[in-house]
Amino acid sequence: MAEVENRLKEKYLILEKLSEKDIENKYGKNFNSLLANLLFVRGIKNKEDVENFLYPKWEDNLDPILFKDMKKVVERILLAIKNNEKILIFSDYDTDGIPGGVLMHDFFKKIGYKNFKNFIPNRNKDGYGLTVKSAKKIIDGQIFLEENEKFIPDLVITVDCGISDIEGAKIFNKKNIDLIIVDHHIAFSELPKSFGILNHKVESETYPQQILCGAGVSFKLVQALLKKARDGKLDFMENIPEGWEKWLLDLVAISTVCDMVPLVGENRIFVKYGKKVLEKTQRVGLRQIIENSGIDKSNISADDLGFMIGPRINAASRLEDPKIAFLALAENNLIGIENAKMLEEINNRRKQLMAGVMKKVWAKLKHVKEPKVIVLGDKSWPLGILGLVAGKISEKKKIPVFVWSQAKDSDGELKGSCRSGNNIDVYSLMENTKEEFISFGGHTMSGGFVLKEENIHLLKEKLEEKLNKVNKIIKEKIIIDAEISLDEVNFNNYKEIEKLEPYGMGNAKPFFYFKNIIIFEVNYFGKDKEHLELVFKNSKNYTIKAITFYFKENLDFEFKKSDKINMVASIEFNRFNGSGYLRLKIEDVF
Repeated sequence: MAEVENRLKEKYLILEKLSEKDIENKYGKNFNSLLANLLFVRGIKNKEDVENFLYPKWEDNLDPILFKDMKKVVERILLAIKNNEKILIFSDYDTDGIPGGVLMHDFFKKIGYKNFKNFIPNRNKDGYGLTVKSAKKIIDGQIFLEENEKFIPDLVITVDCGISDIEGAKIFNKKNIDLIIVDHHIAFSELPKSFGILNHKVESETYPQQILCGAGVSFKLVQALLKKARDGKLDFMENIPEGWEKWLLDLVAISTVCDMVPLVGENRIFVKYGKKVLEKTQRVGLRQIIENSGIDKSNISADDLGFMIGPRINAASRLEDPKIAFLALAENNLIGIENAKMLEEINNRRKQLMAGVMKKVWAKLKHVKEPKVIVLGDKSWPLGILGLVAGKISEKKKIPVFVWSQAKDSDGELKGSCRSGNNIDVYSLMENTKEEFISFGGHTMSGGFVLKEENIHLLKEKLEEKLNKVNKIIKEKIIIDAEISLDEVNFNNYKEIEKLEPYGMGNAKPFFYFKNIIIFEVNYFGKDKEHLELVFKNSKNYTIKAITFYFKENLDFEFKKSDKINMVASIEFNRFNGSGYLRLKIEDVF
């Protein structure tokens, strides 16, 4: 028992329950005690905050003009519209950048403006962001040659990228092409030379909440443009109804969840209302994606956005062209539907590729004894799945992992992704071995790198030599919101817990600790019996099921009927064929 307690305390923090008196003082009489504890953990500690958190109002979203450069950016774009200038929207290739670029596309289409184009760089050919290579292609009119058009813009608007692209910005400046940066990534001390920057991470920025994703900032720009145009009674606003921009919230919700920004404040408003828009979205391609995902359209959750819709959008840039995902979201006709179907095929191929690669990975690692760092790869592996592969290995092995492959036009260079897996700062690790790399970047937990092929053979050894010199990450313990019994897994409590939706960063799905519960039945399911279902009985002899997928990757445990276990789990409602039941989603077992 002591060993169980120690393992539990090492990884988790179990919070003490509020007393009945505390609950009454903070939240009033007859307030659900479980919900009170969940709110208290999330910093919601009085009646007024409860109302704002559980029932966010659209009117509470912030005035976009609070961005320091918003006024001049809006004026510049409206001037470009008035003068019929060529406008290029340059967005990232992921589930934040693509929807963010579609938002701008939808605005220009709605007002009837035709002299604009969207461009999304190819992960393999162009790299991330507004690189020098991409900037040169733009000023030379090389990016739309497949459409037999030499489109050289007068104004470039980046979405979800650009804040660190100093050299790319210089190229536009030399050609007198105005650049507007719409981004949310951390800014360096030196900023790109541009006409204006909308990014709350810039030190001098005045916007009150520094939590938006790239598509969120893009949405604030559209809000500001419509407000200014409406106030100025511009002609193109005649047929645009008040509040039309709310129809864009389906995309804002997807990006906000998938980019893992905190789901508090303005983001909570976006996702709460965005889910309502998703249920009746006018985007035929997005409706097709939802149908392909098997999601219950009448009750879309944040998990559905993050684990079902997001991977399908991301699949395009991982294996093919990100334009496929863009067209699926932007085109409201057969083109949108056909591209959504292509996304489904690509995502299925991505899953098959991942399964094949992971099978090879585990086979290779079977013969590796207690490594300190894992370095592996194959020139045939698609660059787009390297981060996923590194993530899966690091989750299981709990050590830094570097996975590499080779781009088709690499000229002897290897590219890769890395993940921490433990308390090692992988950016610091690469910095301490920088002579091994051509280039690298990232964060404490993850990153990317480029190196010469001849350097790969000694990379593992070089990284391991520097392990003791790198920065360590102080990992926060995972919060267990409460210790509860199986009797408390009921619809009354679930209805209260559900009020906390949408879950995400800053508002995690609640975890509960179940102590000394007896396994009534053990079932395995899936094609290869790779998933696990445990069945329990509560004190009233009602059945409570608990499931986990790919349990061998996550749980090193032998399960037998009548065994007594300790379990960390969340509570979810499993919908199936119009009906459903409550079940537990297993997080950990002791």
